[in-house]
Amino acid sequence: MADLTGDRERIAAAWRAVFGDGGELGRMQRLGGGLNNRSYRVPHGPHSIVARLGAGAHAATLDLAAEAEILRRAAAAGLAPEVLGFDAAGGVLFTRFLKSQALTAAAARTSANRARIAALLRRLHGIDASPPVLDAAGVAKEYVEAAESLGALAVEDRLLAEEFLRLAEDYGERHPATVVCHNDLHAANILDGGGLVLVDFEFAVLASPLLDLASVAALNDYTASDQGDLLRAYFAGAEPPLSAAEFAKVVRLVRLMAHFWILATARGTERSELLARFGGVAMTTRNTKWQSG
Repeated sequence: MADLTGDRERIAAAWRAVFGDGGELGRMQRLGGGLNNRSYRVPHGPHSIVARLGAGAHAATLDLAAEAEILRRAAAAGLAPEVLGFDAAGGVLFTRFLKSQALTAAAARTSANRARIAALLRRLHGIDASPPVLDAAGVAKEYVEAAESLGALAVEDRLLAEEFLRLAEDYGERHPATVVCHNDLHAANILDGGGLVLVDFEFAVLASPLLDLASVAALNDYTASDQGDLLRAYFAGAEPPLSAAEFAKVVRLVRLMAHFWILATARGTERSELLARFGGVAMTTRNTKWQSG
């Protein structure tokens, strides 16, 4: 559990270091989203800021300095909140607080929002930035080995691990990295304030655009029909450059990645909370195994 007093002191010190302003910070409000780093809404005078505290990079995540750079590029394109400052020594990133509502998974599945998300991703995939290239097979191996070291693999998880490793290898062979991907597109990371923007870029990678499309589909419980509509919207009505079955494999990979991330990085009650939070993903992972045609 976070030490709120310690976090407040850390944020205040970082604010002084970045802005040279020791003005009174209002009462902090913990924000959702962000699986590794902690974020707070902090009133400062008549405005609010978001203070994001780095917790150190985990497997397949960016450190906060790298995340800040990606966020600056996305913000410049109107795709993310403005970066106000970054204190590298304190590990605190300040961004503008947006008066926007996070989408729900149900909202992310509507026809209108599928089209809006597709347009948002086309713009994101056009920005110029250099996050690490996704090594899907390496991530799968790391997650499985970490989960095993924690004693977190049930018998059924060992069977899923084989599938995870196989799909990751297949993805790497078939889908080269070409664009900047957010790589964590559950609805809570998509804000709607009239236009859609993205937050929490800690998993950003250079990858195939299919990774983000599959992330939307996997983490928001898209049906096969929803997935087809998302692909057609992204490719501007043209025939998608892969079959529905091939895309389903990438969606399946993302579901397994989410499941094994939880097993690899969370412990005790935190693991239970995350499994509950991503219950749809975990249950889909456990109960529906992709079969090749």
